[in-house]
Order: sequence, then C-alpha cells, then structure tokens
Amino acid sequence: FPSHDTRRRSISSSSGAPTSGSQVGIIDFYSWDGTSAYRRNAYLLCSTTQDVTPSAAGAMLQFFTSATGSVTPAERMRILNNGNLLIGTTTDSGDRAAI
Repeated sequence: FPSHDTRRRSISSSSGAPTSGSQVGIIDFYSWDGTSAYRRNAYLLCSTTQDVTPSAAGAMLQFFTSATGSVTPAERMRILNNGNLLIGTTTDSGDRAAI
C-alpha cells in the first residue's frame, strides 16, 4: 500500500524562525496510476498564521483531495488557528463552522 510522507520546514527570515504563511508540514497520499507514475490523491498542509516566536506559533491545517476524474487536489476543508472549521470555502464568516 504505497503512501508518501514528506515533512517540510520553511525558513524565510534571518532569525531562522518561520514567518506568517510558511508551510511547516505536509503529509502526502499517493497511488500508482497503473502505467507510469504515482499520482497525488490527497494531502494535509500545515501553515503558520503568524511569525513564530518562543511564545507564539499560530497555525492552520488545510485538507486537499482530488475529485473523481481529476489528478489535481483542491482544498476541501480548513481548520483555522482560532478553531473555526471551513468546509468547501476559504472565507471565515466568524462562525465556528462555515460550509
């Protein structure tokens, strides 16, 4: 059962700490297409929502899946740093869950 796990750390400041918007972790899921290559089915992405400091490390999680008939994962769900859950949208309405 092929799967692929990749961990990524993005450094974009002279201090070495990730800045807001940095991708700091990813888990990929791949499957063999039966002919020539592994295709990415889905992935989970963690990004910072603020500059990381010794006392602050805000982050969000994004969930991407490929639709039937597609080989390009699209964002389906997001958990924001404030705990709000977005499904099928990337705009926070301020409600705990937005669909």
